[in-house]
Amino acid sequence: MPIIDRLFAVSDNAIEHILLADESDDEDNLPLDEEDLGFLGEDSDNVGVEIIIERPIPELSLAGPSSTPQPFSSVKSKLIPTSVPPAIISTLPSPDDPPEAKRSKRHSKIIPSKDIKFTWKPRKSHFQMKKIDYEYGAVNLDVDLSLEPSAYDVFRKACGFDELVALIVQQSELYMKQKGISFHTTAEEISAFLGMNCVMGYHVVPSFRDYWSSDPDMQVPYIANIMSRRRFEVIRNALHLANNEDMLPRNHPNYDRAFKVRPLIKHFNQCFQNARKPSKQQSIDEHMIRFKGHNIMKQYIKSKPIKWGFKMWCRCDSNSGYLYQFDLYTGKKTDPEYGLGEGVVTLLTLELSDEPVLDTLE
Repeated sequence: MPIIDRLFAVSDNAIEHILLADESDDEDNLPLDEEDLGFLGEDSDNVGVEIIIERPIPELSLAGPSSTPQPFSSVKSKLIPTSVPPAIISTLPSPDDPPEAKRSKRHSKIIPSKDIKFTWKPRKSHFQMKKIDYEYGAVNLDVDLSLEPSAYDVFRKACGFDELVALIVQQSELYMKQKGISFHTTAEEISAFLGMNCVMGYHVVPSFRDYWSSDPDMQVPYIANIMSRRRFEVIRNALHLANNEDMLPRNHPNYDRAFKVRPLIKHFNQCFQNARKPSKQQSIDEHMIRFKGHNIMKQYIKSKPIKWGFKMWCRCDSNSGYLYQFDLYTGKKTDPEYGLGEGVVTLLTLELSDEPVLDTLE
């Protein structure tokens, strides 16, 4: 059977490219000329196993123009120049190697023939860390610590109760004046009104008027003896926190659905942050306030224990649960600058811009 020999003029650079780039991602898309297509279309029986390679052309050699060509060796499956460093030859796969060894050798790094020595020198840094003596989570209540304060004193200081009562008195009288109804109240009367609502929160009766019922098994003397039912209803109808004349129209881009309770939210947020310094670990999460009445801000969250109500965003201490700041969710924004999660975190951490950086924020 005749053997067809093909002679190729291959340089050192071309041989190294064939050996080290045999797994190129673009090898399937390489262009083929007419000679290559004719060679691939020949009968495999007429093609020999060996490939005879001529000596490289001096101009194409890696060593530059030279009168003495470099010797090459002819191998059946792999073409390896005799001038290849031993470190490179050791990394080339052999025909007798198993497939696993071939893959490991193909992907192994080329080890340089000469050892490389590194000299490490210390570099001095001019960065100076500023140490801050900060009492994380310290209580800032203005109470006399020499005497054991009562729970009522701590409540008044932490919630800013006196300032809140003064705001309710001012806005309630203004609201009734705008309606053309004569109304006057005092701070003591509003304080009693708020205290009665706190008791009604845990002492529940079937009907609101049962607190003043004449039946001995329904009446609650602790409520009925403080204020009459008629006066209680008058104060409840006049209760107000914001001036209605300052409310923006609904089609205004800055319209706030929580406008009527916004002063209350700002008041509590300021008081809670003044009462205690920020802690290192804080968490931001949702909180539901139970409500089943009619309101556009009412939310339904199936996965929550309280499914119907107002959704609040709260920033609390991760260890003690102390509430630093909260905000009422009023609905999806039409043109938000940030996403929902990013916007909430940005809003509830604005007050921390002047404080030391938190370690973690969940």
